[in-house]
Order: sequence, then C-alpha cells, then structure tokens
Amino acid sequence: MLAILVKNDVLTNLNQQIYDAIASLINPPLTGAMIATSFWGEWYVWLSLAIILCWPAKTRTNFGWPLLFATLVAGALAVFTKDVFRIARPHIHWLVQEVGYSFPSGHVTISTAFVTTFLYFFLCSRTKKPWKVLIATLAILWVLLIGFSRIYLGVHNLTDVMGGYLVGISVAAAVIFAKETYQIKVCGK
Repeated sequence: MLAILVKNDVLTNLNQQIYDAIASLINPPLTGAMIATSFWGEWYVWLSLAIILCWPAKTRTNFGWPLLFATLVAGALAVFTKDVFRIARPHIHWLVQEVGYSFPSGHVTISTAFVTTFLYFFLCSRTKKPWKVLIATLAILWVLLIGFSRIYLGVHNLTDVMGGYLVGISVAAAVIFAKETYQIKVCGK
C-alpha cells in the first residue's frame, strides 16, 4: 500500500517536508557521523555478525541461524521489492553516492530484520532485566538512527525508510514464527 501511494506521488510533499527539515541540520561533523552510521547499516556488516553468531554452539541455535536467515531473506526481499516497484531515489543533493532503486531502503530493511529478530530472542533469554532494557533501547535507537542517516544523506525518502521498517519487521516476524513453530521453543519455557 505504501509503495502504491509513493508511485502515485501521494506522499511527495511529506517526503520533501521531512527532507527539508533534516537537511537544515547538515553540517560537516554530523555528515561524517551519518556516513559512519550508514556504513554500520550495510548488509555485509549484519551478515558478518550473523555468521559470527553461527560459530559458537552456545549462540548458534537461538541467535546465529535465525539472524543469518533473517539477514539473507531481508536482503533478497529488499532487492526483489526494489525491482518490482522501481521507485527512483530522491532528486536532491546526495551526500554519498548510491545506485539502484530507492524503495524500500535496503539498509533499513536488513538492519530492522536483524535487530528485531535479535531482540526477540535476546529478550527471551535469561539475561537480567536492566541489561535487556539497555540493549533493547540501544538497538532500537540504532535502527532509527540508520533510517535517519539515509534521509540525511539524501539517498532515501521517509517513505523508503518506512517501507524498510515494514519489510524488516515482516521478515523478522516470519523468521521468529518459523523458529518458534518448527524448532525448539525459546520463550515461554
């Protein structure tokens, strides 16, 4: 539905207003921070983390495999969705170079799928509540910051980022459902 609204230019004014507000913040130190933030949203960063969590037997089942699957599916779905909708990137001043279509943001899709999947299993773990609250807060803020960085850098619109969040959460929900339904239960032991 969101992609249809974007394709029909229904949300163009909203996208422009949000970009204008964010662009008013542009300055060299913040640009450097946003480029660094955006780097940490790259698919290969999340894929590397998932692979690392697949190695130790202690994290393989409840973190590694679900995160690896979520990352791969989210990446594939982002590429597929971009090709289906073929929504061009914003025609504004880019602070970094990007190629390909815009909707949904691949950085946001993959980051959201990874972090949502991670948080579900982490919050079901035996970790003490203060750590759960701290890690969950930081992880959610990080994913929101990645979305902000993509708009700040001029390579995505708000709707691209929103689409990324929706696709990422959907992928995470599917992975969590599959893991909980067809494998060992992690929550509610």
